Amino acid sequence: MAVLDTLINLFPGVTASLQIVKDLAVLGGGVVLTGIGVAWFKRFQLRQAVILEARGRGLSIDSAELLARCLWREGPELTRDLMRSTDSMRARLASELGSFRHTDAAERFAVRAARIMEELRVRGASYEGAPLLFEKVVLTDPMQEQIDTRTAWVVEIDDEDIHLVCAESCNWPVRHDLHLARSEAEQNPMLVNLLLRPMPGNREWVVSHDFASSGVDRRHAVRRDCNIEAWTLPTTAGAYTLRGRLQDGAALEPCNLEKLEAWPRRQRVIIQDISCDGARLSVDHPVTRGDHFYLVLSQPDGAVSALPLTEVVSVRDDEQGLTILGTRFCAVRLKERVVIADYAEDSADAELSPG
Repeated sequence: MAVLDTLINLFPGVTASLQIVKDLAVLGGGVVLTGIGVAWFKRFQLRQAVILEARGRGLSIDSAELLARCLWREGPELTRDLMRSTDSMRARLASELGSFRHTDAAERFAVRAARIMEELRVRGASYEGAPLLFEKVVLTDPMQEQIDTRTAWVVEIDDEDIHLVCAESCNWPVRHDLHLARSEAEQNPMLVNLLLRPMPGNREWVVSHDFASSGVDRRHAVRRDCNIEAWTLPTTAGAYTLRGRLQDGAALEPCNLEKLEAWPRRQRVIIQDISCDGARLSVDHPVTRGDHFYLVLSQPDGAVSALPLTEVVSVRDDEQGLTILGTRFCAVRLKERVVIADYAEDSADAELSPG
């Protein structure tokens, strides 16, 4: 503005034109500043709405502010949808974690993301010894442990693979064996195999873990001979809910079964052999191929270990007049497969016991 004032004083003949330019500049500056102020206020409103939505779902102040920083553009509606679908929330936080290019910044974000998963109660281990969501792990080459290491964070675990995000580049080829050491537990490192190298612009790695040694790999499921009395429950809503509670880690005592609506409809079976994939059962009641039921796997003290959904795949009669069923377990989570594999190993060659 001082320049325009000087020009007005030097050239009186064009004073009117220069005054118009000055007025337009003042007006334009006001419009720009107003636009900046409106944009800031809108962003502030959206951030506060996201914080209120997150706090309403039980998150802490720190976690709510982190979500507001990540999701303010989407607003409270998308935040509400993400918090209803914890897998979508995990994927969104994993995407944010993958945007960091420095390990220190990524670690700070991962710690806060892990806290969000804990507050949403979805950070439990998928199977015994498995790393937790957003846990820091260290990848090393077994042949050159002191030379080449990478720090990464776990963003997804499924039945076969572990998905990682790492701020550093990957120098190992695909199908290369690596050691994965957890930072939240003192134990021997897991042997994993690199399945997917991060593509340019992406930071996600995929490694696989060999489950054969634990007996839960479908290709290496071990059938254990036994002779155990057990019960089956019909596929009612109550039994389904009870199984879900058991899978989430809740204790299932015998008194809980007595209150179950389906419990009076239980039927006695004898488990002749069992693996994490299925079981061979003998029954004295009519069963047809394709029937479904829940198999109650109990400990000696009566506490229930697992309630796998069971499908009858074969039916035959034996010389004693009993019906022999070949069955398979359906929709079994990896954590549940581990429990069943442990049950099968503990029950091998067990004597017939009263139910």
